[in-house]
Amino acid sequence: MKLEKVDKIWLQDGKTYTGWGYYNDIGNFIPQGCGKKYYNDYYVYGNYKNGILNGPAIESHNTYMKTIQFKDNNGNGWGLCINRGMLIEFGYYRDCKLKTNLIDFVYWYYTKLEDSSRASQNMLSMYTFNDTKEVAELLIGYKGGTTTFGLSVPFMGFRFKPDGSVWVGDTATRKLSGTLIHFCPNGEIEAGFFVDGILKRRMGIQNILNAYFFEEEDRSAFKNIPDVIINHNYFESFGEDSIYHLKKNTYTMDYHVLELAYNGSSEFNKIDKELWKIGDKVIITPHGNLNIINAVFVDQSNLVGIELQVNGKINFGEFRGITKREKIVSINTFAVMRQPNNAWLWIYAFDEIGNPVATFCGHDNIDGLFHYVRRMKCIYKKF
Repeated sequence: MKLEKVDKIWLQDGKTYTGWGYYNDIGNFIPQGCGKKYYNDYYVYGNYKNGILNGPAIESHNTYMKTIQFKDNNGNGWGLCINRGMLIEFGYYRDCKLKTNLIDFVYWYYTKLEDSSRASQNMLSMYTFNDTKEVAELLIGYKGGTTTFGLSVPFMGFRFKPDGSVWVGDTATRKLSGTLIHFCPNGEIEAGFFVDGILKRRMGIQNILNAYFFEEEDRSAFKNIPDVIINHNYFESFGEDSIYHLKKNTYTMDYHVLELAYNGSSEFNKIDKELWKIGDKVIITPHGNLNIINAVFVDQSNLVGIELQVNGKINFGEFRGITKREKIVSINTFAVMRQPNNAWLWIYAFDEIGNPVATFCGHDNIDGLFHYVRRMKCIYKKF
């Protein structure tokens, strides 16, 4: 079998192909190794074995891209999905569909990639073996190397390997050494300090975050991420009552409440300053918690933010610093909004029939709403 590289050749199935392969005995070109196959409105770029997609591959559409471990032309294994530049899925895929969502383990790292000074660089690199031309590694992230000033930069990102594993984190070289999360081919997860791919010291997720974030504010939003379960197969099905179906937040935004107006009024009353935790699953206030059901994203000329469909109650008789109102109200809509370039963050609460109940005035931490909306889009905004 003599391998050669072709450019936009027609295959027997009518598709166009660019990459490595060979001609069989009857003159048909067979993809073998790294290549890109074009379909009507998307392409697949990855590792082929005798014309069949096996190994790391990217399925790229107009606005979104899936990177999955493929077996026999189908995505079965670890994978992720990036939609309009945002990581919206990570976990176990079966038949190219997400079955086990483990984005909480890696979303913090993707935000670090986005916020780095290298965000303008290309985030796709494909490495191949010299002899077989098969994919040795598919990197969603940034290549390492040396800058023009002689400074070394690390490899950063999600590294899909031909054995079916995915490695997440920074390394000084292409060797798998450093503080990493290893998503193993058998569905288990290892997290800690590795030397040449060997786990030398197991670490909890929060300790790994400490190794990557130097500012407390950066990592505080992710303080509820659970630790991985040792020797557990995450490829198994997970239902509503499973060990991984979390009832608590894994991400929260701090909201500092200062003023309150009732029933849509423009007359605000100062209240004792309060801290609310607006999470990805539950909004936690001193006067009652609200469970999040759905989200709609607002980006208008006069308002930007997020409108949340919730259920739960707030006790307005507990607010200190204003006239008591002994009234517990069921809340159905909770809108978190900001006027562009305005430091104040407004929250509008509506009852079950859509009547305005209260408007809150306060502020978040720096870029709090921006990061919160980005996180919520990962959960509620698909293709």
